Amino acid sequence: MNAVAQINNRPKIEESRNEARLAGMNIGHTLSIARDLAYRLSFKPLFSQYYSIKLEAPDGMENVVPSIQYIGDGSQLAYLKSLFSEQALSEHSRCTLKITDILRKRWKTSTQALVIYDFDFPLHYILRLPGLAVPYWLKQKIELSDDWDAYLARMRRKTRREAQRMIRKFDLRTRVVAGNTYAEAFYDRLYAPYIRQRHGESAVVIDRQTALKKLRKSQIVQLLLDEQVIGAAQINIQGPGLLLGWTGLANLHDRPELRGVADALDMFCMKHAFDTGCQIIDMGHSRAVLSDGILRYKKKWGANVSAGVVPQGLMKFEVQDFSPACRHFLSNNPLLSVQNSELAAHVVLPEDICDEQGISSFVADHFIDGLTTMHIYCEKSIQAQLERVSVPCNFQTHAYDTAQQFMDLLNQ
Repeated sequence: MNAVAQINNRPKIEESRNEARLAGMNIGHTLSIARDLAYRLSFKPLFSQYYSIKLEAPDGMENVVPSIQYIGDGSQLAYLKSLFSEQALSEHSRCTLKITDILRKRWKTSTQALVIYDFDFPLHYILRLPGLAVPYWLKQKIELSDDWDAYLARMRRKTRREAQRMIRKFDLRTRVVAGNTYAEAFYDRLYAPYIRQRHGESAVVIDRQTALKKLRKSQIVQLLLDEQVIGAAQINIQGPGLLLGWTGLANLHDRPELRGVADALDMFCMKHAFDTGCQIIDMGHSRAVLSDGILRYKKKWGANVSAGVVPQGLMKFEVQDFSPACRHFLSNNPLLSVQNSELAAHVVLPEDICDEQGISSFVADHFIDGLTTMHIYCEKSIQAQLERVSVPCNFQTHAYDTAQQFMDLLNQ
């Protein structure tokens, strides 16, 4: 691919595809999923370590960070901590549990405002714990039309203009290389450092050997500035879809004017999907929280959300005390639950939003294509204003007068 001029006319699509290769990749992917499920159904629950942990708010933050009891295998603990505050929650106590304790639900209950259960498949199905069921991950995809200009027109104007400005200003261009020629450099120089720097303790970095095995079977789109690789993205074309995999950026702290090059890289990848006749761009996984930065980033490119088909772990949020801190957390982190493969958002209106315009703006900001239902929780005094709000999906209002009524609504 050349510079920004190439993001205009779509070339003729090649009709022939290597169907045998694609079929082999799909079979390999299916076998990998099957092996993982077999492990999770057998050995993993037996040999995992489980914990009951009490977490307290830092001094001076008791009104914005609720007290928490965490019960689980620790796999999502770092991510959960990152949701509550930039300052880590302090660990008040920790108790180790065995699988027999878990199956018999033999853990000491507490008076913490929020209880979070974190169990992989199939334990959460066996235990049937109370609370709002939030999946570990969601899938995000973009459905493409036949026209590049039509796609650009649907994109958020600010996103489109910023990416195009970045490409023109710095004369950015890309080239597509075979993964087996660039896998090690991609992982060591771009992907791993970028993920760790961006997400800190909650970063999920694929181990090197696993990543290299997959990268060598992929293509890698390199983003070039004066022949220097400043970013790259893993891609695979399978059938009608382009799978956008891992992304990495060079350390550009000394070049603040290049902030936003990730948008340029993604725009080039979108164009490559059009040029190769793809109908879908699979943007991978995101967290099931509407305020999550990665989910919102993909949303601005037009990505919808879906629950996926592979069984996965769940976090269950049980509210035991609807304190100001608990309300603050739930308002700032609207959670997504899944039931019968359908996604529902659970949005708690902040205390300071009570007029129709403010409510409409708040709800619209949190809507994303792919939702089946939006559950909005509000005080009964503003229920009338909320019922006048228009939402492009099934819309359910849950009004409450007391904290107990709210907890009964959310935990049911």
